[in-house]
Amino acid sequence: MGETRMRILLPIDGSEFSDAAVQTVASTIRPEGTRVAIFSIVEPLEYLNPPQMDVGYAPELNQIRKERKEQARIYVTTAAQRLQSAGFDVDTSVVEDEIRGAILDFAKDWKADLIVVGSHGRRGLTRFMLGSVAESIARHAHCSVWIVRKSS
Repeated sequence: MGETRMRILLPIDGSEFSDAAVQTVASTIRPEGTRVAIFSIVEPLEYLNPPQMDVGYAPELNQIRKERKEQARIYVTTAAQRLQSAGFDVDTSVVEDEIRGAILDFAKDWKADLIVVGSHGRRGLTRFMLGSVAESIARHAHCSVWIVRKSS
């Protein structure tokens, strides 16, 4: 292919919301000269492992970690095949990290021109309690951010 002119970061989690973001990229952006990094983040299990948890649970946590990473690889591979068949150059990555920071760091290090992220569309108290990944990305990204909402 020709020279890459646009670099798009597409963080996905396998949800219908990230599927909408993949579909949006495939159907609205010209693939010529566009490179897409499909990126999936598996949050560390340390958040699920309270200090009082028995050491004997470590093998179970390792198995859960392995399964979560494998599922993320499946999401990334499926999205990559979809975008490659639409003519895009695609890079893929699965990392274990905190979601917001990982997306922002990857976008900066990879020199993304645009981040396309699906939004779960939470409102009110749920949004306040959980925070919004899409909103946080939009507020702190060094580049443009396109928040895709799934149509009903």
